[in-house]
Amino acid sequence: MTKKYLSHLTIILAATIASFIVVSCSTSSNTIVVKNAPVSSQKPDTTAAQNQGGTEFQELTIGENQPIHSLDPLFIENTSEMQAVQLVYEGLVRYDASGKIIPAMARSWTVSDNHKIYRFTLKHNLFYQDSDVFSSGRGRRVVAGDIKKDFQRMATDSVPDHAARLFMDIRGFEPYYQEQHKVFRKSARQLHGISGIKVENDSTIVFSLVQPDDHFLQKLASPFAVIYPPESAKAKKFEAVGTGPFRFSQQRSDSLYIFARFNNYSGPKPKLNRVDMVTSGSEKSLLKAVSRGQIDLLPELGPQQIQQISNASGNLKKEIDNNLQLIQDGGQLAYILRYNSGADTPESAVTGALSSVQASDFFQYLPPNSFRMQWLFQRSQGRQSADSLSAPYTGSPFLGSFYSQLSSQLKKRSITFSMDSSRVRNRNIPIYADRFFEFSNRDIKSADMPLLRITFTTEALVRKSVRHVPFNKFNWWIDLRNTTTSSTDSR
Repeated sequence: MTKKYLSHLTIILAATIASFIVVSCSTSSNTIVVKNAPVSSQKPDTTAAQNQGGTEFQELTIGENQPIHSLDPLFIENTSEMQAVQLVYEGLVRYDASGKIIPAMARSWTVSDNHKIYRFTLKHNLFYQDSDVFSSGRGRRVVAGDIKKDFQRMATDSVPDHAARLFMDIRGFEPYYQEQHKVFRKSARQLHGISGIKVENDSTIVFSLVQPDDHFLQKLASPFAVIYPPESAKAKKFEAVGTGPFRFSQQRSDSLYIFARFNNYSGPKPKLNRVDMVTSGSEKSLLKAVSRGQIDLLPELGPQQIQQISNASGNLKKEIDNNLQLIQDGGQLAYILRYNSGADTPESAVTGALSSVQASDFFQYLPPNSFRMQWLFQRSQGRQSADSLSAPYTGSPFLGSFYSQLSSQLKKRSITFSMDSSRVRNRNIPIYADRFFEFSNRDIKSADMPLLRITFTTEALVRKSVRHVPFNKFNWWIDLRNTTTSSTDSR
């Protein structure tokens, strides 16, 4: 692959943007133990574009449609952040390309016959990446107590509750969460931990559930449950340190994050030396960077990008660079649109306004079967209708485009719709969207009435010189352990 020098890339991108992320087992009689970690490969602890031992330096540049605000796993919100987190960290388990649960930090686990007790044994000699959060600057060995502290942090009032909502079935988790969030005087709190998480020794941790959760392993494989050293959270600013295949090297600007191969990764060493993530709110600028050879992979094309590069049948347009390939990866991005029960606008007025909306009028330019709308309430024409509706701000290109088209449809019926500048719902905002995660539907349970579900099938654009970039049904999933690059294209 043609070497890309950082300064050159930064200048070009700045100019471009200016112009416009189950193994069922048993602890008793029928115990199945998973012992072997999957084969994978990752990249070296260097960001210098140089040959090492005669091997070609391999670098991959990824373009993301949404910004990366944080690499703290408990603060991630969008696909870009989820994909970045999976480079640096691992959880006890993870997904493979087929969507199957496989070992990550854990080398084995067992599940009790009643599916309430999960016992995990960590890999031998599992180390964190080097970081200044450690007194020696060297990555220390992972111990099971780190995992318990990470889960307790999920339940505190100092972080968002995205992760906490997934794990309320762990015994003692919900009481600890409630006290942390409702007893504001810390000295009055009586609970000092989560009773259902036990550290048996440095290599063994046990989770006890109040009731069986068929999605528990899937939740542990989500980017919300990756593991980091407690020292990271104690630093003045959270430090991105994990056990994943790549370490966070540096952030050069608001839109450029650099990751280097972690040489002490517990699996086979990645072939990529370096991964750059470039973010932009302009779908057009990212496409231009791809066409110029400055970006190798767009893992989740936005709706405008899909419209620009694909024809009516969903194939790549003939005039597009023949060094590129469009991958219909089958990933699902879904949202549940809900009525805000705390809004001043009555529910009947909201459903009345939406009853006249036709699903067939949305995203007509997308490939067939790549967009679906499912109504979740009984629609009826002639209901009392609101004169205006609004929803909180979103940075999602897909949800933003949906809102724009919804506004156009409602306008034909003399109903105004707008995306508010507020990021959260309030009494003035009657509609909001929950993102639906495939590993569990429990995290979107709400007393608020569901109105409709919208689902997008995602696509990726990648240079043909990039090999072994797998995709699966989770649009946020990324795995570069076996990815390679070469200079076979004609740039």
